[in-house]
Amino acid sequence: MDKKAAKEKTQIYLSKKISRGQAGFSLLEILVALTLGAMLYGLFATSANDSRDHLDQVMNNLKRAIRFSVDEAALRNSIIRVHFELDKEPQNWNVEYGPDSQFVLPNKKIESRSKLGERAKEELEAEFKELNKKFNPVTEFNDGLREISPLVRILGIGSALSDEFITEFEHSLYIYPTGEKDNGIIILATDEEVASLTINPFTLELETQYRPLKLEGNTIEQIEGQKYEIAKDMFESWKQK
Repeated sequence: MDKKAAKEKTQIYLSKKISRGQAGFSLLEILVALTLGAMLYGLFATSANDSRDHLDQVMNNLKRAIRFSVDEAALRNSIIRVHFELDKEPQNWNVEYGPDSQFVLPNKKIESRSKLGERAKEELEAEFKELNKKFNPVTEFNDGLREISPLVRILGIGSALSDEFITEFEHSLYIYPTGEKDNGIIILATDEEVASLTINPFTLELETQYRPLKLEGNTIEQIEGQKYEIAKDMFESWKQK
């Protein structure tokens, strides 16, 4: 519930008093109305803080995973990837190790699945299935898939492997034994804001950016549209760097 809703609730309370023929309000009635408004505003503020806490937790876990993967790739002398399953409910991701440094990833730009025909979708899924067989979870990092909090959603991922903003199916960011990483961006959102995590391919620099959503006066559909507009703007800005 936002500030506008809290204000409307208080106004409803006051209007009911007027409709019953009361020309004025006692001090007690005014205090009750003010307390009700403060409580509703407090609930809204707490919800916003919870959303940011969950968002930061997901962001920090991803940062830790990427830094861990750099060390792990060097120790194992193999390719490590942070693999995302974007279509799952809830969404999840995992750190996985693959073949040694001699393995060459398929030299093919990944396209958005929504733009492909049924035959092309089947071929793409078959290619992913074969590639996935070459990777296994790094048990030293976690005990399995890491689920994304229901308060947070990964809107999409950009990387050197695709010219497009990948919003569906699955996608991976790869880390190599040399210490190099895929140049990438991960964009997430809550019902309050959109955030990005940018990965530098040659350093451990991981840049974060937050952009608030305009909530007041907008429907749920409009807010969802805002999320993807901001995400695509972040992606395009990242591509141009």
